[in-house]
Amino acid sequence: MTTNCPSFVRHQSLEATQVIPLFDSTTTTFTSTPPFKPKAGEVYVLKLDIGHENDWRSDGYRWVQIAARRLPTHNPVIKKCYFHAGQKNKKKSKDFEKQAFVSLVDPSKVVVQYLGDENVAEEFPHGNSKKNTKPFFRTRPSLLNKLISEAATNAETAQIFKQYTSNNSHEHDDDDNDDDDEEESTANNSMEADETIDDSDQKKSSMIKNEPKKPKVGPEVLSQPRNIEQIRNVKRRLARRLVASADEISELYRFARETPNYIVRFTLIPNIVAIAFSNESMHEFNLLLDHPDLLSQQQVLITFDSAYTINAFHVTCVFYRHIAMKEEPCILLGCALHNRRSDDVYEYILTHLKQQCPNIESRCLFIIDSEGNTLKNNYLSIFLPHLRVIHTWNYVFSQLRAWLLQNGRTQADYQFYNAELKSLLLCSDMLIFTRLYDRCKSNWTQEFRTYFEQIILPLVDTDLGSWVLKKYDLFDAYSGIKALVCDPMQAVAVQLRDWRESRFDSGAMAFYWLQMYFVQQIRKSYSRLGGIYTLKQGPYEKWAMAAVTAIAAHEPIKALVPEKIVEHVRAKVIISSVHHPHLQAKRSNEQQILTLSPIKRLKTTTTYDNSHHHHHQPCIIATTTTTPHHVTTADLKATLLAAAAAQQPRTMTIRRIATTTSPQQQQQQ
Repeated sequence: MTTNCPSFVRHQSLEATQVIPLFDSTTTTFTSTPPFKPKAGEVYVLKLDIGHENDWRSDGYRWVQIAARRLPTHNPVIKKCYFHAGQKNKKKSKDFEKQAFVSLVDPSKVVVQYLGDENVAEEFPHGNSKKNTKPFFRTRPSLLNKLISEAATNAETAQIFKQYTSNNSHEHDDDDNDDDDEEESTANNSMEADETIDDSDQKKSSMIKNEPKKPKVGPEVLSQPRNIEQIRNVKRRLARRLVASADEISELYRFARETPNYIVRFTLIPNIVAIAFSNESMHEFNLLLDHPDLLSQQQVLITFDSAYTINAFHVTCVFYRHIAMKEEPCILLGCALHNRRSDDVYEYILTHLKQQCPNIESRCLFIIDSEGNTLKNNYLSIFLPHLRVIHTWNYVFSQLRAWLLQNGRTQADYQFYNAELKSLLLCSDMLIFTRLYDRCKSNWTQEFRTYFEQIILPLVDTDLGSWVLKKYDLFDAYSGIKALVCDPMQAVAVQLRDWRESRFDSGAMAFYWLQMYFVQQIRKSYSRLGGIYTLKQGPYEKWAMAAVTAIAAHEPIKALVPEKIVEHVRAKVIISSVHHPHLQAKRSNEQQILTLSPIKRLKTTTTYDNSHHHHHQPCIIATTTTTPHHVTTADLKATLLAAAAAQQPRTMTIRRIATTTSPQQQQQQ
């Protein structure tokens, strides 16, 4: 058994201001191995390996997480999690606590502190275990991820188990039905109670001496499968997830077939990714880029935003600023829907833009104003090497705030350096900037001066200086460059999140209608026919006439306002589910159960109107009664008693009545 090596010991709760400097201090000594059954008062400063970022959660005790907070309240840089020791019968004790501080900048850095009395922690079996009495220990999350990857390769269960337990000497019980995912907190204390032996009771003493000792449990129990059944559970969960997404995939495929030139790429392996750029949206974007006179002095801003997470899927959007409109609105060009965050998404998007937009590198500026649109691995330089990139003030200020807080500085320090930096960036040219910089830096700390020279100064004459932004006609006195904020996209995303059943396919449908909405509003502005955007005068009017001619051959498009998009998609999903063959029997049974819920053990039969006998149509389920009012439990009981007196079987007929007209049929009529 390995020995824990705490970073230091402290019996009072750490404050955020004490923890934040630890993450970036050059004197901090990190450990990469989480502790096993640590003692109260011990503090561990961890820097975990890639793929092991959550292993600190598994430490040999059973925990119940009671709260989590982001600190500081404004512009947080850490997340603090609070845990109480878990006990039998779903109880918990605050006499032994764990507090974890996770860096939001680098989640692999964690400070974990243990407070109270570790002796109150208990060992007990998993809540789902019926036969086994062995204590339950939570498996390391990194091992669970490895088991999921192994299960995805269709490797044999016994082979996976042998691979991870070849050096394990103790036996495993295959009958356990325990599962790490079903217990939020795990692991227990192995503290053994002292036995008191009566010297006069020799018989009892000999029995205790002959009783086999429990095998000592070490940290290795957290880094290997408990038993074969655990691997079987992993395989079952993986299979359920794949089956659950089969409907989404089939529905998205059907929608892509019905809506040509929208889903331009659809991959299932290794991740589910749908690249969704409608032809109409790309056409409007290229019309803007293909007019050299329009872009002689001003370029089109374009950016990515990968900050959207909607229930079980992620969305990476591509936005651009339409400079032909007085409002210069932020327009959704297209998006990628994906089930996991992956760099492949950027590769697919950039490949499509390079193929479909030949002038994007010469006529656009790529804006980086947050962490959500910074592309990793130099993807822009690989796929669009000549695309100009500009960092905004907002990005630099947010990075500055995070750096100051991580180094133990206060909000007052941030306000001071923010004002200093903004006064420098507002200079009219580089010469004036240099003179002011020489005066300002004498008031700065050496740490900040080093940070400024390494991070900010190289961007001043290329991205940040007001004289640079004025050259591109982008300057805004308050924020440098006005942020690209797409309010309709925000509204649709919120509605999709509120719709808990929204899935991959419904998200793709919603963003199709949103793209159509923007295309419709842009085209209305060309002829000033009541759109929400106003066309600029001068060369823009001439450009609009050419644009109208270019789209004259296109078919008129249908669009929905953003407030109605999710409502429309929900209705369409409900209607399509009626026709789905896999859901027919399940839905029919559910409706019958709901209709007849007052009576148990009730046998039902179904009859159909002749006119709808051969087709699955939208329908209403109703009971056949002699009264038009709502059927009560008393009415059903009376009917059943009368049937019993006449020695009739307990059967009630459910009649499928005439179908209702769908919204699609109403539109056609």
